[in-house]
Amino acid sequence: IPGYNHRMSFYPQTNLFFIFSTKLQLPIYYRVVPGNIRDVKSFSYSLLESGISDAVIVADKGFYSRENIELLKESELKYIIPLRRSSGLINYQPLENGSKREMTDYFEFDGRVIWYYENKINNERIITFNDDKLKVQETQDYLRRTITHPEEYTKETFFEKQFEFGTLSFTTNLTDTSESIYQTYKCRGQIEQVFDSYKNFLEADKTYMQNDKALDGWSFVNFLAIQAYYKLYKHMKKNKESKKYSVEDILHIAQRRKKLRLGDKWVDAEITKKNQHLFDLALPVSS
Repeated sequence: IPGYNHRMSFYPQTNLFFIFSTKLQLPIYYRVVPGNIRDVKSFSYSLLESGISDAVIVADKGFYSRENIELLKESELKYIIPLRRSSGLINYQPLENGSKREMTDYFEFDGRVIWYYENKINNERIITFNDDKLKVQETQDYLRRTITHPEEYTKETFFEKQFEFGTLSFTTNLTDTSESIYQTYKCRGQIEQVFDSYKNFLEADKTYMQNDKALDGWSFVNFLAIQAYYKLYKHMKKNKESKKYSVEDILHIAQRRKKLRLGDKWVDAEITKKNQHLFDLALPVSS
């Protein structure tokens, strides 16, 4: 179906839905949707088809709109949607006062202390998280840009944005704790990794398929491939010695392995001891 991407290229396109299991740490469902359909109903239909009831839609910052929120609510879908820092739904007053007393509480995530506070606007639950370490990094980066790119970055705009640095705000209809919502959102990185692997490793961002049946078969094979990729990735994460290698490294070694026909038997061709050792470490005994 003709559609367009961020480069405004009008070519036949499809939208690809994945459901990612945080428990299993791999994609468990996919669905191909015509490229000219961009509707919240696609989320609802995908969940109904998959049979999954306990799902949370984790969107990106460009997804938020009043219309999309209402459609999600009408479809009774759970969601976590980040807000742009310039959104009028965010209250920066607790940060402007410079005291942590006005914040609700804090927790530790990935070695960092994350403070947070909540408010409600238009009956929407808004949670703002503040990462002091990230705030310092973003502040320094912005001030450096006032020196290197003074035509775009000024001290006046820095003063306007200074309380936004280091923050991340969401609107959500979940009743979970703020810490749990933050952790759920951070799983988005794993979801993005799926698409990154799909495009870069499988080189599956272009199909070259001539009809819908071929596209269905192509999508199914790639879904099996991305599942195999993640199973290997999970195993390698558990193995300390192979953690410093990527899945691509292991598959590159596997592609170079050959079989020899010796008499009436097939045997593995010789490879270096280093590659054999790494291959044995990386591959799970059973799947």
